[in-house]
Amino acid sequence: MLAGAKPFAAFLLDGGLTEEEALSGQPFADYVASGRIVPLERTISAIGMDGQPMRRLCFALPGEEWRFERYFDLMDSLSEGWSHEKERRQGTLLGYSAAENDAHIKRLIASKC
Repeated sequence: MLAGAKPFAAFLLDGGLTEEEALSGQPFADYVASGRIVPLERTISAIGMDGQPMRRLCFALPGEEWRFERYFDLMDSLSEGWSHEKERRQGTLLGYSAAENDAHIKRLIASKC
């Protein structure tokens, strides 16, 4: 992301971990503070190992914030199951090319995932 090669990143946080703890020691924490990377966090219905609700912590480059809602919509569809098409949509949101997504899906199929 910092090099501009990828517009979006997403992490799943165990319930008790704060955004500050998640960013602690991360090279892009200063970029979030300066506004060069935009964070968005949402609590989800899953419960973490610590008994607290889990959260999705996402980051986008400025101008790429539209990816947040599309990513959350995709993750909200998990109850309907996962598919190679959803895997491809996730990869596209994360900034992978069609060729990279094709290769990834091919590896998944080969490994029967």
